[in-house]
Amino acid sequence: MRGMLTLLLIGCGAETGETSWSQVETQGLDILWVVDNSSSMGEEQDILGSGFLSFVNELDEDDVRIAVTSTSFDATLGGFEGDTPFITPQDDDFLSEFASRARIGINGGDKEKGLEASIAALRDNEGDFMRPETLLVVVYVSDEEDCSDGGLLDGEPPEECYRQMDSLPPVADYVSELQDVKGTSESVLVGAIVGPKASCEDSYPGRRYWAAAYQTGGLVGNICEADWSRFMEDLGASSTGGLRRRFAVNERVVEDTLEVMVGSKEAKGWVWDDEACAIVFDEDTAPEGGAKITATYEIDVDAKPCLAVE
Repeated sequence: MRGMLTLLLIGCGAETGETSWSQVETQGLDILWVVDNSSSMGEEQDILGSGFLSFVNELDEDDVRIAVTSTSFDATLGGFEGDTPFITPQDDDFLSEFASRARIGINGGDKEKGLEASIAALRDNEGDFMRPETLLVVVYVSDEEDCSDGGLLDGEPPEECYRQMDSLPPVADYVSELQDVKGTSESVLVGAIVGPKASCEDSYPGRRYWAAAYQTGGLVGNICEADWSRFMEDLGASSTGGLRRRFAVNERVVEDTLEVMVGSKEAKGWVWDDEACAIVFDEDTAPEGGAKITATYEIDVDAKPCLAVE
């Protein structure tokens, strides 16, 4: 369980913080891909299907379930793609079946509600897909911003989402819902292949998806790139092995003040990811199951806040 962030005032008005987590060792993976099926996504769906092998090659888990849903929450109401709720590596046509499901079509709604769609899909298919002992990985793939609005903009045109972005329910609320569906915050990892800050043609920055990923210690890839294999490799490596290696602090820290402890010992083999505001352990130094990880640091009060808390 992630600890509460404690702020203290020390000399010269500097703020310090402390965040703690418990390492949970999971068994197996349940992976939900949430794919934008609006009219601009045909090429990106092809890239996702072709890059899937890079993801699979990094998985050392035999116990994997993979499902696909769309961002058209109003239309699909939590449905999964395909004739069965999920596919596994043991299926004879595993790679081709994922590619088929990822090519979800481009006739979906233009008000993409990826966060809401993922929660609805998991709730509606909980008994058929998600298991209590596994790591839940949710990956959003979209060239638009998330417009999950909790019904606020029902009946309004899609562009109204961008005009009222500040009025949408906070991303943290949807992350909490994901964790509630799973039953534990430590067993949820979010990834996103979305528009970057300096977006490309026909793509918009996916800030709300970035935030969901960073709040869970997840990864963000660039949908504008023609080859996603590197991101897919990194995502696969982060998803496997049963032990979490990324721990989101969600504060801009002064890096040289950051101290990390595993139990009563100083942690080794980690780096600070300033973009994601996260501590990242090497594959060989990930804390063991049941370990308590504690980070203390000075907060960089002059820096822009992490995307996860904007």
